[in-house]
Amino acid sequence: MRRRIAIEGDSGVALITSIALVTFLVTVASALGALSANNLRSAGRSDASMRAFYLADSGAQSGNAKLRVAGGLTEGTSFYETIAGQSAAVDMDPLSTSLHQVRSTATIEAEQVTVKSAAPRRSKRSR
Repeated sequence: MRRRIAIEGDSGVALITSIALVTFLVTVASALGALSANNLRSAGRSDASMRAFYLADSGAQSGNAKLRVAGGLTEGTSFYETIAGQSAAVDMDPLSTSLHQVRSTATIEAEQVTVKSAAPRRSKRSR
């Protein structure tokens, strides 16, 4: 017959160790989940900001092209440039006798971007 030897003070050590290990693993998994969710939100904001920038930039380029076609005579003109269902507000104002300012603002998913450019103002004689 075998005799069991009871070691005093060891009762429950395995249970406490396993509970501590599970608690640690749950904490690490929760932190990684929160970090992943934060990175996903940040990537979404970055994507929306980039799309808003390119939309605003295309609006500014469209405004510059309209000024070239009109010979730079367009004064205080505003219009909307629509691309892929999204639109940018474009304003063209004279800065001086030789320059126009083209300002284009686009908003996508609460990310608002404004692009400004200066276009030369041509007279009818310079064509």
